[in-house]
Amino acid sequence: MNKKQLSERDICTKYITPALEKAGWDVTTQVREEFPLTKGRIIVRGKLHTRAKHKRADYVLFYKPNILIAIIEAKDNNHTVGDGMQQALGYADMLQVPFVFSSNGDAQRISQMVWLIFLKIFDDKEQEWQLTVPGYKSPLPSRFRWSSWAKNPHEVKVNHRDPEELMVEYQQIVHQLEAAQAALKAELMACLGGKA
Repeated sequence: MNKKQLSERDICTKYITPALEKAGWDVTTQVREEFPLTKGRIIVRGKLHTRAKHKRADYVLFYKPNILIAIIEAKDNNHTVGDGMQQALGYADMLQVPFVFSSNGDAQRISQMVWLIFLKIFDDKEQEWQLTVPGYKSPLPSRFRWSSWAKNPHEVKVNHRDPEELMVEYQQIVHQLEAAQAALKAELMACLGGKA
């Protein structure tokens, strides 16, 4: 059978769902296919109206009931593996889901996905255990811990320092910027033949 001739739905049925089952996902309780996201916008033309096609995620994986953990966007085999990522990222943003995957039936990454999800869940549990279990020490070397390599580079770190100390630091920065601005202005004026 030539994968290039299969529809997206065939890719789901013949490749993605079996790979999920093989990886240990319970398709009756942890996997939802064709998961509805929107009802579709209403289109009105004169006295007629209809709904546009609704948005749906090809797969939504659940860690526990009502706890969504991943979205898988399926594409037919005429698309690359990454072609569904932007769409899946949009869906993940709508549902606040931490993991996004895309598949076209080739280069199955389901086993890798299972490990990523395991590491994320285990990391969350370890954070809890560190607070509740006296002397807890992780069995994972730090380089394999989720929090060591999957940090959000855009995450804003909150600084809980003393406000007075922060104000002094801010004033120092303002003075440095004013000095730099004055020096640049003087240099510019000298280049233009004027006086600073």
